[in-house]
Amino acid sequence: MTDLPKIAFISTPTNPPCGIGQYNADLVDSLHDKIEAKAFFEGLYWKRGTPLGKLAHEVLQWNPDLIHIQHAYGFFFLIPEFISFLQLIKDKPVVITMHEIPTYEHQLWYNDAKATFIFPHNQSYGHIKSKFGFNNKYAIIPHGSTLFEIIPKDLAIEKLNLPKDRIILTQCGFYSFGKGMKELVEAVSLLKKEFNPLLVFAGGIHPLAIEEDRRFLKKTMAAIVSLGLQQNVLFTGKHLSEDELNLWISASDILILNHQLVYPAISSSAIGKRIIASGKPAIFGDDPRLSDFKDMETCLKVKSNNPSDIADKIRMLINNKELQETLGENAKEFAYQTRWEEVGQLHLNLYRRLINETI
Repeated sequence: MTDLPKIAFISTPTNPPCGIGQYNADLVDSLHDKIEAKAFFEGLYWKRGTPLGKLAHEVLQWNPDLIHIQHAYGFFFLIPEFISFLQLIKDKPVVITMHEIPTYEHQLWYNDAKATFIFPHNQSYGHIKSKFGFNNKYAIIPHGSTLFEIIPKDLAIEKLNLPKDRIILTQCGFYSFGKGMKELVEAVSLLKKEFNPLLVFAGGIHPLAIEEDRRFLKKTMAAIVSLGLQQNVLFTGKHLSEDELNLWISASDILILNHQLVYPAISSSAIGKRIIASGKPAIFGDDPRLSDFKDMETCLKVKSNNPSDIADKIRMLINNKELQETLGENAKEFAYQTRWEEVGQLHLNLYRRLINETI
């Protein structure tokens, strides 16, 4: 072993935009002076029917001390090939971060894998243990939070050419099925006469979006027109850079993630860990990927498919400045506690322990 542990990371790239690819990039960056790292991107390897032998050869040729795989069923859906891949690299310590836990019946391979698994929160681990009998080695390491400083709201509004006299509600992220966009629009219709809020969808459609995502976006657009909310809803219509995202967050009064459990998997929320660092009050849906955010502590939780409940919680926040400040301060502290620097150190501790066990 060299002075710095050699860690091979297997992940998706960040282009086109990919949450798991970004997770891997942020993790590697948090460890830039503590490990020797090399990322092996999936490229064509994980397409259906493509053997993984070449990828294993490239990884082993680099001779790492440990291999860290960012796993999701969207990539490793051909389980027999993935099991064969794990056999090829079995002489190295292997860590597998489970970014998605299936809720459907599938081939149970976890307990036979010579690997240590990372889960992002207790709910994902509890699900795989209770429903599928997981009993392999594991660690719970939360998704890292990206820290940043907001700018004054008035300045952000001026830069974005937004009205100064409106309450701005912002949902950041890709437009897709499972983001509760239509229900948010319907909630705004219940608040229009009272507050005349501006709802911003700060993001765009993913370049690899499935047809279902586009269909639900059309339903959202139709709801806006039918409810006469053309002056109350704004779409940025594109994937935002870090600076652009920070600007929209800074301009907002309340941040919303109305995520819903519609896909057959439990995951975590990168954008959730992103926006809480702002110290703005947040309203989150009842989706498991938001389970590590506590109701009435770091956010307000809503029934994500219930526009009336969403409207009630928005109204509660607007009318309670003290609650806004408490939730914002708690969220910012939670972000600091789970910042990438800390999450990277948790990974490094695990890497060292596993490497030392093989020496």
